[in-house]
Amino acid sequence: MTKEIIEPVADTSTSTIETPKLGDSITPEPVVDAVVVPEPTDVVAEQVAQEHSEETKKESKGILDSVKDEAAKDEKDAEEYWKADWKEKIANGDEKTLKQLEKYKTPKDVFDAYKSLETEFSRTRPIKELSENPTPEEVTKYREEKGIPAKWEDYDTELGDGIVIGEDQKESVDRYLKLFHDKNLPNKEVKEILKAHFELESKDITALSERRAAEQKVATETLTKEWGNELKGNVNAITTYLDTAFSPDLSEALQGAVLGDGTSLQNNPELLNYFLGEAKRTMSSNTITPSGTSDYTSASARLAEITKIHDTNPKLYFNSPDIQKEAAELAAQLKK
Repeated sequence: MTKEIIEPVADTSTSTIETPKLGDSITPEPVVDAVVVPEPTDVVAEQVAQEHSEETKKESKGILDSVKDEAAKDEKDAEEYWKADWKEKIANGDEKTLKQLEKYKTPKDVFDAYKSLETEFSRTRPIKELSENPTPEEVTKYREEKGIPAKWEDYDTELGDGIVIGEDQKESVDRYLKLFHDKNLPNKEVKEILKAHFELESKDITALSERRAAEQKVATETLTKEWGNELKGNVNAITTYLDTAFSPDLSEALQGAVLGDGTSLQNNPELLNYFLGEAKRTMSSNTITPSGTSDYTSASARLAEITKIHDTNPKLYFNSPDIQKEAAELAAQLKK
């Protein structure tokens, strides 16, 4: 049902209203119909309420909301900007740059390439070297970045390829590890150095072994021509002389000595002849010729020498079947 709202109509005329006088005829004013304003429907009411709500929101927005709106607008504008000729816009007239951009399909591809390059640079960028007097904290950080263990004992010495550091080598290796740590060498470089060292050492040992075998062959052929059947007896005499004339350590050092040309003393015919002469000069007495001995040594003296070897250098005695056999033959001869 529509309600009628009667609103008075204001007189907008500028004329002065005169008071009727006695005797004047009064003409009644026409009656103005009431203005009827229909009540808004639900749809209209909802629209009005929504507009009012949006106006209220606009009025209540602060500076943060304004910034967000501007950012959203800028992002939308940027999307529109990059949709078509983005490569040409980046190149900005540079043909070389444009040619480089041809391999990328979208701006995202360019960014991905940049990120990849940045990651690679971060991984390979040079690490700033330590100052002359670094603090402990700077040293710790530097070593962490360079892959240097906190302590020299923590170096990884598993070298692979069948290389094993022996107990007799450990003391020497430890000295190197301490030096490497003082010089801040990364673990990777230390392993490479140690591995190269032992590989070269192995090659040197193999080469030396082959050289000694060749030297011994030549020396044996030369001395066989000079000494004939006395070769074994003379060699035993030289060994006995070195073991009796010198201490065990010095005798071992002499037999393992290397001459200036790299030849082992044991394989030098000239020196072996010298030692044989010294042996004959210092140990000669009664001459007998027991089997396996030279003709300058008496049986009793020679047996005494072998007995001394047995007592002072048992390792040499028990590792020399020829000396043991000689001792048995001398003992048998002296019983006759």
